[in-house]
Amino acid sequence: DLFEVVAKRGILLLVPGSVGFRGMAFLTMGETEVGVQTAFRMVFLAVALVMGLSLAHAAVPPRKGL
Repeated sequence: DLFEVVAKRGILLLVPGSVGFRGMAFLTMGETEVGVQTAFRMVFLAVALVMGLSLAHAAVPPRKGL
């Protein structure tokens, strides 16, 4: 489904992107430990978003009339 692919990619770019930006900012400021922790948080957030959308799509298929 095209909408599903576009929605997942949009969410992956917007939501974890801000967390990744903060992680890169910490890394460039020399705070390596906080930067790496933030980068891992970004990865886990992205995986959680995609898995949640995939499970919701499997549990309740979208209406065809929209």
